[in-house]
Amino acid sequence: MRNTAALLFVLLSVPAAAQAPFTVGTVSAQPGTIAGGELTVAPLAGDQGSTVPFSIIHGSKPGPVLALVAGVHGMEYTPILALQRMRTTIDARTL
Repeated sequence: MRNTAALLFVLLSVPAAAQAPFTVGTVSAQPGTIAGGELTVAPLAGDQGSTVPFSIIHGSKPGPVLALVAGVHGMEYTPILALQRMRTTIDARTL
C-alpha cells in the first residue's frame, strides 16, 4: 500500500429498494455475496497518491448500509487487522 494513509473500508450493505448489486467504484456485489477492491486516490502536490482497499458485504435482505473504517492514520495497524478478521466472520447470506 502506498502513502502514509492505510485504510480498510468494510461496507455491510443492502439497498432499501430492489435487490440490485451494490457498487463502489468499479466493484459490485450481488445480494448475499462479498466483493473487494481498491479505490485510487489521485496524487496531490508532492504526494504519490494512494489506494484504499475495501470490502462490500452485500446482505441478502433489504436494510441500511453500514461503512466501517480502520486505520485513518498510517501507523494504525491494530484496527485494520481487526476489521480484516471481522470481515471473514460475516456471512452475507444471513444479513
